[in-house]
Amino acid sequence: MGTFEGRKNQIALLEAAEKLWADGQQFKLQFIGNLNAETGQHAADKLATLLQAGRPVSWEKGASDEALIEAYRNCDFTIYPSLMEGFGLPVLESIAFGKPCVVAASGALGEVAAEGGCATVSEPSAEQLATVIARLLNNPAEREALTAQARARTFRTWEDFARDTMTAFDELRRA
Repeated sequence: MGTFEGRKNQIALLEAAEKLWADGQQFKLQFIGNLNAETGQHAADKLATLLQAGRPVSWEKGASDEALIEAYRNCDFTIYPSLMEGFGLPVLESIAFGKPCVVAASGALGEVAAEGGCATVSEPSAEQLATVIARLLNNPAEREALTAQARARTFRTWEDFARDTMTAFDELRRA
């Protein structure tokens, strides 16, 4: 999930997937998001090459909310190999759907991962991503443990924020 652009590091994920397929791993890789033509073309070209080679990879541009929900529901886990994020909403979305996510252990994504439901890499290189992806593909117990962690996490809702805001307004009015 997310724009195809340099900092999102899809190229490392595609290289990791290519290595895993060459090693005989069987899995489908789905990308959802639009292209940033300035910084994402290299990854888009790599994806096209893998498609032409018959690899099980797909890319859905301009996906609807319903398509995103369906993708989260149908996946075993997600991979967000971004090099730099201010927040990383797709990681939280994945966890909210009870799906583990592979992320870097540093920065904003590391902060999200620290609370559970994520498998981390010290750096999101093709080699490290391939190692963790293979581990999750081949170790259902680890995947299930991460799924349980993801499902155990709680998130504040918009209703929570609205209620807290109204409470704060009421307290200000009484002061």
